[in-house]
Amino acid sequence: MENKQLSIIEQRAQRAEELSAFSGIKLTYIRNQIEKILALIGRNGIFDEYTRHDISHIDQLLAIAEWIIPEQTTQMMTHADWLMLVLAIYFHDMGMLVTKKEFVNRNQNPDYLKYKSKYDGAVDKKLTPDAEERFYYQEYVRTNHAKRINSWIKGPFGCLTIEDVNDIIVEIGKF
Repeated sequence: MENKQLSIIEQRAQRAEELSAFSGIKLTYIRNQIEKILALIGRNGIFDEYTRHDISHIDQLLAIAEWIIPEQTTQMMTHADWLMLVLAIYFHDMGMLVTKKEFVNRNQNPDYLKYKSKYDGAVDKKLTPDAEERFYYQEYVRTNHAKRINSWIKGPFGCLTIEDVNDIIVEIGKF
C-alpha cells in the first residue's frame, strides 16, 4: 500500500485523533486496512464486471466531498464531524465484499433466498446457470450492501460470522 498524501478532508478528520474520545484511532492505519479490504471486491467472480470499488473510488468521493460541502459548512464542522464523514466514505461500500465461502453457502441464507424468489426467472435466459446465480447474488448484495456493513459494524457480526471475518483476514493476508 502506498503512503498517499491524505486529502484535505482526511487531514481535518485526522485532527480528531487528538480528542480523548478518539485517542485510539489512527486514520492512516484505517485507510490502509480499508484499501486492502476494498481491493478484494470484484474477486472470485462477484462484482468483477462492476465499476471498481477500490481506494481510488474512495479518493474520488473524498474529492467530491471537498467541493460539494459549502465553505460556510466547513467552518462549522468539528474535527469529530470530519472524522465521521471520512469513516462513512471509507466504509460505505465494504458491504459489497463477498468471500468465496459466503457465495458457496448463499443458499443457506434465508434473506438471499427470499430476495431471489421475488426475481427468479426475471433474468435473461441467455445466461448460463452459474452466471444467473452470480447475477442474483450480486444484485442481492448490491441491494443490501449498506445493511450488511451496518450489521458488521454494529455486530456481533450480524450476518457476518466469525468464520467470515477469518476468511476476510486470510484473503487480506495474501497481499
